[in-house]
Amino acid sequence: MYEDQIQLKKSYEEEHSTLAKVKEQAEQHGENMSKSENKVSHELKTKGDNVSALRKLGEGHDKK
Repeated sequence: MYEDQIQLKKSYEEEHSTLAKVKEQAEQHGENMSKSENKVSHELKTKGDNVSALRKLGEGHDKK
């Protein structure tokens, strides 16, 4: 009976360790996704600013 308890404890510890690793990987994946989203958002804003500047230049040429 004592051996069964030891085996159950080992199984529990292994499962707990595996779950902790999976949780850590999920958090890292989430951080990576967040960084990617921020990068894309920044690139879109920059491109939008460039388009706005070009439109303003184009409007100035239309008035002449």
